[in-house]
Amino acid sequence: MTDEQFNTLLATFGADLSRWPHDSRVAAMALLRDSAGAQRAYEAARALDMDLRREDERLAPDRRAALVDSIMGALDDGEDSSGE
Repeated sequence: MTDEQFNTLLATFGADLSRWPHDSRVAAMALLRDSAGAQRAYEAARALDMDLRREDERLAPDRRAALVDSIMGALDDGEDSSGE
């Protein structure tokens, strides 16, 4: 397997080698032992996969309520007293 073939499969199947076709997985593991370029591409793909799986960090309900109150208060303070 060449680095180019590896990169194509990496873009297609992602960094989880268990999702790759068996023959390609075996060849990829051999290439990863010998190719610094393939290792770098694999690590970048793993980092991307981890970022994509990360769940959103949400505000706790009390912090969210305080933020909404603060925004609404700022909007109320900025209203035109003539009602326009």
